[in-house]
Amino acid sequence: MPIVRLMLYPLFLDTICSLTVPESAEYQQLTEAKVGMEHMADYINEMQRINDQFGVLFQQLFAECAFTELWLSASVNTLCHNMDVMWLNANQSLMHGHSWKKGIGPKVRCFVFKTVVIILAEQINSKRKSTKNLADVPAPQQISCTMDDLRFWTVVRTSRAKVVDLPDSDGVTGMWQLVNKTTQPATTYLFRNQKVTWRHL
Repeated sequence: MPIVRLMLYPLFLDTICSLTVPESAEYQQLTEAKVGMEHMADYINEMQRINDQFGVLFQQLFAECAFTELWLSASVNTLCHNMDVMWLNANQSLMHGHSWKKGIGPKVRCFVFKTVVIILAEQINSKRKSTKNLADVPAPQQISCTMDDLRFWTVVRTSRAKVVDLPDSDGVTGMWQLVNKTTQPATTYLFRNQKVTWRHL
């Protein structure tokens, strides 16, 4: 398969580099090409991991929301960004009785596709490990996430969503809002992430 061959290109380029004079222009070009192919291979592996873990769940969520017409346009091929964020104004069901410090909140997973935004919060007592830890588990051992593993979820059409970057406040950085304009009144989710790499909708 072409994708399988793609994973071998970094090794192929590495072999060519070992036979090339390090001071030559060709060596520099080969090195840059190898780094680019390694990044591409990492990206493909990450998309495959997300599809294995969440592909079935995404289909279930779309069916639950009657968004089935958007499923084909919200596959991992159209995933723009995904990250773990802290939900600063989370509802009480996610607070677990804790009194969170300013700028701290329960962790949720955010997936941004071209057509929808999906927000997931997993069960604390789920048999599955956290999605962050699952990144280190070999693919054959990974467990698919289902709706039974979730404490909270929501799906928002990007056409009805608005992202607002917030200024730093009292040392709290990386805050932003996702406004769901589908509901009346609009629902505002206040999130915080350590590295602000959000792609605006």
